[in-house]
Amino acid sequence: MTSTDQVTKHLDAHALLHPNLQHSSLTELQQQITQHYLADENSFMIELVKLVDHSPDIIEQLKQKTAELVKDVRQQDDAVDNIDLLLQQYSLDTHEGVLLMCLAEALLRVP
Repeated sequence: MTSTDQVTKHLDAHALLHPNLQHSSLTELQQQITQHYLADENSFMIELVKLVDHSPDIIEQLKQKTAELVKDVRQQDDAVDNIDLLLQQYSLDTHEGVLLMCLAEALLRVP
């Protein structure tokens, strides 16, 4: 079995999102985390999209909930301070820092 086969074997989004943790030892949980750490994101997104209910009602609920979350964050007095703390912790010369900046920019663009 190749490493690609091993990664593909573990890309079961439903099992990952609804794990049976009650019967797992710490070693088994660590192995599951390790297996998914290097998973191909494009392949995993295909798995996740299969789980999404694409009905118009659900999509509208998601839009409304997202808008509520953005409004709530914008109304917090300390939201800017929290973002500053994150940006100080992850500088822009790291992959994480760039991703955080992209997230911050996306939040600013949400109406």
